[in-house]
Amino acid sequence: MNHGPKMLARDFSPGFFVRLQQKDLRLALATAEELGVPLAGTGLVQQLMRSLEAEGKGELGTQALVQVIERLAGCEVKAE
Repeated sequence: MNHGPKMLARDFSPGFFVRLQQKDLRLALATAEELGVPLAGTGLVQQLMRSLEAEGKGELGTQALVQVIERLAGCEVKAE
């Protein structure tokens, strides 16, 4: 699925929930730690998703990740 159009339309309805993605990311990171494999990018995404959960947005779709990136960048993603 292409999340770009949904992000631009501000459609954060879930195809896959942020909270479920968090579960998968935690499992991946735990396994990587056991194996001694660094997953820096996965860790970053997990932290960004955690921010969404802390805002009560765990029931949104994973494309809501753009909201955290927008907040950090101080701008909103828009189609031109």
